[in-house]
This record gives sequence, C-alpha cells and structure tokens, in this order.
Amino acid sequence: MDAHEIRSQSALAMGQALARQGRRARWCAESDELVWVFELDRGRAWSPWTMMVGGAVRERLEVEGIPTVADCHAQIEYALMPSGIPDAAIGTRFNDHRSFFTMVFDHKHDLVPDDVRREAFAYMAADLQELPVRLATLHALREAVTGGTFSSGFVDRRLP
Repeated sequence: MDAHEIRSQSALAMGQALARQGRRARWCAESDELVWVFELDRGRAWSPWTMMVGGAVRERLEVEGIPTVADCHAQIEYALMPSGIPDAAIGTRFNDHRSFFTMVFDHKHDLVPDDVRREAFAYMAADLQELPVRLATLHALREAVTGGTFSSGFVDRRLP
C-alpha cells in the first residue's frame, strides 16, 4: 500500500464504525458528558498518516460546532495508546500495540501484507468505536488519565 491507500483504507474502516463529521477525515462520538474526536492526521517523518484520538469535557469545550482533536482536553496518537492488537499481530515480532500500529501506518514498511493492514484498520475502528462507551463519563476519563492511558499524549492540566 502506498500513502494514499493507507489513508483510504483507514478512513474506510473508520467510516464503517463511526459517523464522519465534516469534510475532513474526522469522526465523533458523544455521551452526555464527553465528546470523543478521531482524526486521520499527518504522521511523523516515517509515517505519512496517523490516527489522533481526543476526549473533551462537553461543558468545557470552547468551540462551537464540531471540535477537532486539538480542542480536546486529552489527546494521543492511537498507536501510542495502551491497547490490544489484532489476531494477525499475535506471535509476530511486532506483537505489541505501539510497534504494530506504528508499522501499519508506515506505508514503506514491507513486512505488513495488505490483508493484515486492512485487518488492523478494522481492529482500530472497532477499538475506537468502543472507547466512547468505556469512557463515557468525566469520572471514567479521569481514571483513564490517572491510569496511564494518555501518558504518551497530552492532557490539559485544567482537566476537571
């Protein structure tokens, strides 16, 4: 897969799991207390794309309309979250979440067959679809922050 196909395949998987918001590759999920934003964004030097995850306290959002991950009180790259891996990664040398998803988003990485990449994007979409259910309250978000879910990301010091 080239960089364009990485973007297309990950966006396709996300679109099957969550409702797209606006013209950008952005998806949102909401609860009474929180707004979760997922954006396909420019990655790092070795990877042209990454999935950004943001959680915002609804009553503290300072924007009208659809927020971006940058507007959120907790932000992290999906690859940096402490989460599981799809079955295709079990038993491989990339058998942890961080190394596996860093590799999956790297279009130059030839150790990932296209079918494994598609399975990985479907796994990511299902995982992110479930995240707002698991973390639907401010209390749950606070516990995730103190429990280390966002330790490799950004947490606004004013998070209530």
